[in-house]
Amino acid sequence: MKIRFLVFALVVGFVGVQFAYADSYQSKPAVSGINTKVSAGYADLDATSVKFGSASVTLPLTHSWGFTIDGLGGDYSASSLWGVGGNLFWRNPDKGLLGIMGSNVLVGANNASRGGVSGELYRGPFSILVDVGYGTGDTIKHGVFSDLILRWYVMDNFALSTGCTYSGGNTAGVVGMEYMPSLKIFSDLSLFARGSWGEDDYHSVVAGIKYYFGKGKTLKQKHREDDPENMALGGLLLGNQGQGGFIEPLETPPPKIEEEEPEG
Repeated sequence: MKIRFLVFALVVGFVGVQFAYADSYQSKPAVSGINTKVSAGYADLDATSVKFGSASVTLPLTHSWGFTIDGLGGDYSASSLWGVGGNLFWRNPDKGLLGIMGSNVLVGANNASRGGVSGELYRGPFSILVDVGYGTGDTIKHGVFSDLILRWYVMDNFALSTGCTYSGGNTAGVVGMEYMPSLKIFSDLSLFARGSWGEDDYHSVVAGIKYYFGKGKTLKQKHREDDPENMALGGLLLGNQGQGGFIEPLETPPPKIEEEEPEG
């Protein structure tokens, strides 16, 4: 079942980009210009408290190619949290994206790294997002990771998402939302939330705020024309889902054996 899920995720990402390839130079550019976004939030990752902030800068390289640099910092259950990520991608904003992505997340002295491919397919109000690759780390289980997310733009400034993720031998279902209320003062501010529940009683809840710098656009346009997903934040969520997480389990000390006092 897990193998079929991974193969399906990879095929969806590949097919989506094939649709986009034929007319790339007649399309909009892969990135509309230099774009930046920042976010801050709180997460309960399998009963572990996490406060985080993230930032991304996306650069246009050519008409059809772009590159995103991601950063992450915060507090992971009283341990320091740092992360970096990146995505070199080809995109047709009307049809899809294909990229080579990677991230490294450091929690205290433990790190988790991943690398692979990312794909997006755009069809009207729907987007399919796929990541497939391999992850390693000090405390997480090494192996293949993947996520497959369906995003539905109920309105151009309101998106709902659902799907499933696989990491470290654990499969989990995901639901999420992002809403840009188009405030007069902070017109590019959005609110986001994400919940995940899976095997071995795994659960996570993430919520926060995000601000997009650059030209004023709808949320749908920003997702498809500007900044892709933050790979460092994605590395944190999938790394935590991997069996073992980021924190070494405390070893239970052996029971004390009391010595008998000699008689007399």
